[in-house]
Amino acid sequence: ANGIVTGPDGALWFTNATNTPSIGRITTAGVVTQYPTPSAYTPVQIAAGADGNLWFTILNPGYPSPAPKLIYRMTTAGVFISFATSGNPLGITTGPDGAIWFTEALQSAPVVGVSPTLLGSWIGRIDGAGHLTEYPFTAAVGSITAGPDGALWFTGANFIGRITTAGVSTTFPTPNNFYWTGITAGSDGALWASDSQQNQI
Repeated sequence: ANGIVTGPDGALWFTNATNTPSIGRITTAGVVTQYPTPSAYTPVQIAAGADGNLWFTILNPGYPSPAPKLIYRMTTAGVFISFATSGNPLGITTGPDGAIWFTEALQSAPVVGVSPTLLGSWIGRIDGAGHLTEYPFTAAVGSITAGPDGALWFTGANFIGRITTAGVSTTFPTPNNFYWTGITAGSDGALWASDSQQNQI
């Protein structure tokens, strides 16, 4: 399992990377149900939407180029709907405005012996009617969370970013060689982030 979230029905919902990628549901009594996803790619992060559905991203390597770049909405009955995006969706959260917010990255196809190169990124937003808005960003982005100030906060290499619900972004530089991955709002009103390079919070 990768991501996990408390669903609108009181159960826990999680992304499951197996030979048959799926979204799983587990009750607090331990009863598990699996819903195979329409995509052959691995589901990664998952969020409970204000619309009573589950939303999740899939791990898409970005190549070959025809590989779809999609975000999925799933009902608690297991019905999936996909939405096309410009980049590969990564982190996902429900915003303070009730919309779904997510990060996206775009990779080039790899050359033999060379890793894919990030070409750009976006912060994406989908409202309850399925309307997509994307805000271009100049650096690679990772996780995203709703902050205590009514904005969205996201992670990147050597910075923490903030974007308002109107799409205005600000970055806060951090020391070099810090690659911030997870981020969440703490009960103290601050943002807390994890760093995969220096192994720090």
